[in-house]
Amino acid sequence: TSSDSAVSFIVSSGVIIIVDNDNPSLSAGFVQTDVGQPETDGLTGARLRAFVNGRITQPVALSVSVAGGTATVNDDFTDSMAVLQFNINSDNPRRVFYTINGDTIDEPDETIVFQLSGPSGVALIPDRSTAVVTIINDDMFPIETGIIVLVDGTPEVRLEGGTGTVRVQFTLSPDITNALCTLRDVAPQQDCSSGTFVVTGLAPSRIPPVTLEIAALNQQGQQVAFISRTIRLGLSGDCSVNFLNGVEGALVFQGDVFIAFSVVGPTTSTECQLDGGTFTPCDRTVQYENLSLGEHRVKVRPNGDNCVRRIRRTVMFTVV
Repeated sequence: TSSDSAVSFIVSSGVIIIVDNDNPSLSAGFVQTDVGQPETDGLTGARLRAFVNGRITQPVALSVSVAGGTATVNDDFTDSMAVLQFNINSDNPRRVFYTINGDTIDEPDETIVFQLSGPSGVALIPDRSTAVVTIINDDMFPIETGIIVLVDGTPEVRLEGGTGTVRVQFTLSPDITNALCTLRDVAPQQDCSSGTFVVTGLAPSRIPPVTLEIAALNQQGQQVAFISRTIRLGLSGDCSVNFLNGVEGALVFQGDVFIAFSVVGPTTSTECQLDGGTFTPCDRTVQYENLSLGEHRVKVRPNGDNCVRRIRRTVMFTVV
């Protein structure tokens, strides 16, 4: 015989949940992309900050590196690549620390360009992925004694140790009989037909550059030449240099550049540096050949144990 038998099935079910532990869509950038920082801030380089937008569920590391600028690494500032760590639910933003090497050198403001980079999945905000820090020169204006000599009608600037006195010497061409000289807003106009103009009693302190003006007159009293030149006055014991090749300071021909300068103060020793390289001795002139196209920079600094301060000068030029 046969008999039916019952078969029972027990069906069980389960749900597997895959937890997404990746960070949701994140973006990052610098809080400020243009930051000014006084040179004397030194180690307090915390004015530059970076942030991450979005909910952080896994640690995020952003890297900050130096990508350019006019400041010289290990001279004007200390270069160290920074890693900014953003932990889960961490506070934003993070500070970028760097070292500004302050000095007593009167020089133009200089810049550092910082570049932000991050892991995959973190989008850098295009206009906030780089930031420029401007090192603001806050050194006292030096005061240098200036002598301006006119050679065939062309002014040539020479500088000597500072005493709070400006002495201008020049030679008049034969058709010039009279000359009037002044330091604009500092000393009144006076006759300087003898070829010498002297102003004394200028305090060697925070005096900005002064403007020397010479008006040359012919026999009929008509002005036939006018020269305006900005000069500085220097503290006694300061050592500095003055570029002689006009306002730009450099004579550039194709890939060659020639720079001439005079030495100020109790020293005759100078060193020159091209594009952040090594300082090498140079004596009142320096020449570089076959330079690449683009912008270049030369720094000239005086040396000498008798210098109270060494005031460095910088000239920038472009090879095209």
